[in-house]
Amino acid sequence: MAQAERLATLGELMAGVAHEVRNPLTAIRGYVQILRQQTSDPIHQEYLSVVLKKSIQLTKLFSNCSNFHVHATVNGNKSASMHWLKKLWYWYKRRRTSAGRFISELDNELSPINADRELLKQVLLNILINAVQAISARGKIRIQTWQYSDSQQAISIEDNGCGIDLSLQKKIFDPFFTTKASGTGLGLALSQRIINAHQGDIRVASLPGYGATFTLILPINPQGNQTV
Repeated sequence: MAQAERLATLGELMAGVAHEVRNPLTAIRGYVQILRQQTSDPIHQEYLSVVLKKSIQLTKLFSNCSNFHVHATVNGNKSASMHWLKKLWYWYKRRRTSAGRFISELDNELSPINADRELLKQVLLNILINAVQAISARGKIRIQTWQYSDSQQAISIEDNGCGIDLSLQKKIFDPFFTTKASGTGLGLALSQRIINAHQGDIRVASLPGYGATFTLILPINPQGNQTV
């Protein structure tokens, strides 16, 4: 409970800062683009390109901050079926044709679960993006589903990429923690909030050099509507 309250307070703070900074950032980007059109000096163009790139990164960061704060009600009246999951998987696979092998082991006999498809999609895409970034062109990513218990189902996404050091595994769900130069550190933190709001659990297992596996454990029929 204390952790949830701290995250809620942090989310409110981030949203407030994002609101104040968004308009100045938009103005900076606009003026930089005007300046790029008015100069042909290659040095000036290079400097302005850097400013534009960094302002776009900041815009993305503050957009993620706002999303982290949003108190979205989980619509558990929607049905997330294996057919829906398979469509999402193949849609992403088609977009990443050069990102290694994609293997699916989906249990078509599983019954649909009551989950918010849009929020669950956000979680799965966050994990898939991380997996793609972790593997080489010859790597592979595997998705599996199974009946975890009488009242729960599991979805796992496994890659054979660089893996995650044990000391980092304890931090990867913390807001703003990232090992990537251009990362915001909010994707997995938000994913955990979404899964918790579904009364589920998200777990990671990894060995450095041998890849990582993220497992979502979700109730088939969560009790009542929760907020993220």
